[in-house]
Amino acid sequence: MSGCYHEHTACSADGCTQETREASGLEPSNNKYDGFHDGSHWKPQYNSDELAIQEDLNGKINKLRFEIESEARRFTPSEGKVVKVVNSGRGPKAKRIPTGIVGLVKKSWTNDWGAHKLLIVDSRGQKWWPKSDHVEVIDPEPDMGPWKKMEHEERQVSGYPVVATVKRRARSGKATFVRTTTGVEMWVPMSQASELKEAKVGDTLSIMLPMWLATQKGLVSHAS
Repeated sequence: MSGCYHEHTACSADGCTQETREASGLEPSNNKYDGFHDGSHWKPQYNSDELAIQEDLNGKINKLRFEIESEARRFTPSEGKVVKVVNSGRGPKAKRIPTGIVGLVKKSWTNDWGAHKLLIVDSRGQKWWPKSDHVEVIDPEPDMGPWKKMEHEERQVSGYPVVATVKRRARSGKATFVRTTTGVEMWVPMSQASELKEAKVGDTLSIMLPMWLATQKGLVSHAS
């Protein structure tokens, strides 16, 4: 031995052939050294019937894998799904979210520390901000009727949220002309949207419009 990490040589026995290896009933295993030696890498041989069976099985495996992945995506927390808090997390007890809270996911995002967070609203309208790995999906396709009704009632009080780009300001400084992401353009009184006070021309930001203005501009219908 030369002291190398690996040394080997071909079997010199007359009866040591590829045929006898296959006939032994033991399938040789490949290892990381096979690539260094010609003819040492073993590949199984299949007849046409065995290949047909393999092809059929592989098709079924791929179909099952796709179904599993699709079902996993359905039950991955995201917007529009009802989730239940199953882990209150760490930190001060006063700031932990009680387990058992059930709510609709309204928003999901990744914060500056890399944690995937959710905004959920429970049946009473209270908002919670759990991590996505602290909840489980209990209804991936919920009836949105109750949530839309609650959202409508909240908007009647707090206003209608839109994302808009500042196009120009009135010379008087009392109004700002904006364009929403849906293409609606309007003048918004500064007194009606405090978010616009510090915004500059070209800025895109989220603003809360009064319901009368959102309805007047067709952003929300009277019956919504």
